[in-house]
Amino acid sequence: MIITFAQIKEVTGLAAIVSESRKVTPFLVQAQFELRKMLGRTLYDELQDAVDNSFTGEAALSTLFTDYIKTPLAWRTLQYSNLRLHHEPTANGVHNVQNAEYSPVDGKTLGMDIAQARSFADTGYDEMIQYLQDNPTLFPSFATNVASEERVTKTYKGGVITRKSRWQYPYGLKTGRDGRNQYDECCE
Repeated sequence: MIITFAQIKEVTGLAAIVSESRKVTPFLVQAQFELRKMLGRTLYDELQDAVDNSFTGEAALSTLFTDYIKTPLAWRTLQYSNLRLHHEPTANGVHNVQNAEYSPVDGKTLGMDIAQARSFADTGYDEMIQYLQDNPTLFPSFATNVASEERVTKTYKGGVITRKSRWQYPYGLKTGRDGRNQYDECCE
């Protein structure tokens, strides 16, 4: 793993009482697959080697990791694992654990938490990609593309598209059978 469960807790402010990394680790693996698509296999492998060797002699990769990778990777992992932290499958179905001191949040609040984690991760990844593009001499392997490698070059911010085409009301004139348009004007 590129980051540890303790680093995820530190970055995201996850409660100290959350001690079961088994609920988070599968989602960290998925978040790292996404990161590999952004960095490319070559740079990702270089980063993994640098992490394994405690960044010995790798100042550029250490900066990349510390300033541009650790935080968004932690937030993306939290985004993916938030539902599992809320509830989990058991032998009798999907349940959330409750006791006298805690009560589960509603789905709307959980959705807002997930959206916020997604936003934090997307912002961090956008900064990472910009940093890599601005420093091609420090990270020449970022431009290396292994055959048939899927690459992610920007994040999707989500949201609602508000632009209307020229064929949609009110930009286009909608004409009824009687020859009048939506503004109740008669055609000549």
